[in-house]
Amino acid sequence: MKHSLRTLINASCAIIGSFLLLSSLTSNAQFTSGRLVVARYGATGQVSAPTSAGTPTFLDEFTTAGAPGITVVLPTTTVGSTNRMLSSGSATSEGQLNLSSDGTVLLLGGYDAAAGTATINSTAGINRVIARIDNSGTVSTTVLTTTDVTVTNNSYTTSNFRSVASVDGSRYWTGGNGNASTGGVRTILYSGSSVTPSIASQVSSTTTNVRVVKIFNGQIYYSTASGIFKVGSGLPVISGTTSTALFTMQTGNSSPHSFVFLDRDPSVPGPDVMYVADDGTGASGLRAIFKYYFNGISWISLGSAVHTVGISGLTGVVNGSTAELYGSTSGSIVKLTDNSSFSTPITG
Repeated sequence: MKHSLRTLINASCAIIGSFLLLSSLTSNAQFTSGRLVVARYGATGQVSAPTSAGTPTFLDEFTTAGAPGITVVLPTTTVGSTNRMLSSGSATSEGQLNLSSDGTVLLLGGYDAAAGTATINSTAGINRVIARIDNSGTVSTTVLTTTDVTVTNNSYTTSNFRSVASVDGSRYWTGGNGNASTGGVRTILYSGSSVTPSIASQVSSTTTNVRVVKIFNGQIYYSTASGIFKVGSGLPVISGTTSTALFTMQTGNSSPHSFVFLDRDPSVPGPDVMYVADDGTGASGLRAIFKYYFNGISWISLGSAVHTVGISGLTGVVNGSTAELYGSTSGSIVKLTDNSSFSTPITG
């Protein structure tokens, strides 16, 4: 069956990292509830594509019809207690933007380096930064050390820092690439905006190359290059927590990134349908949104909606009997409406 992923926004010569749907914001918000926010690498109208050097990052708001809203500029210099926060402009697995579970803060991972710093994610000595953006657009930062004398205290040193999740902004869980000591899922308490490097302790090293960390229904999950994992039970903070695979993707050339759980089946408590963004690998890799259904025992594959280019960011909402999904590519936002029921193959 043919599926229709409709392009809402084309971002010429700029990389869109990832995005989300704002579901609940306080009354003083500059952002508007029900709109999309994307993390963009590089200035609007930039002639050349961003590179792996340190790149300025912007948060752009759009309506679900594609009309622009406000833009928040993330800091490129350190001012007071707010640290600079740059991105690797060419790393499509990075820049995964999350909204805290209570809807109060946006969270994004990046790098403590000057704009233009070469190969920012693989250069030694560059600390990692969590940017926290509240409803008024104010940016606060937490700096994660990569140079502590105790190797296990270092977060994603000389590799990708990709995502940050939180329930209410008081504690963060992070995902990125590293070895058994520096990678995996890590956690740190938020203690106010600071430029002083702090230690994010490792929670799980079951997978050392973690992509997108998210929290749904009070449980931590993450994506890898092969599938989706659950981290222990609930919101673990203890080192050595075991992560277990919910499933592996159904094609050998899959490359999953962001994902979203939705509650569509009234007979199954909690989230029961998952959609996964995939940018494929190689000529035969499917660039698509995949659908899975939880029948109370296991996750069942329900097909995919194929797109012409890879999809890395994903969010969605239930609208009556359908699911409205929004995906980000390397230069656009696309929309898919899944008109099928929760337990039948994806349609659009």
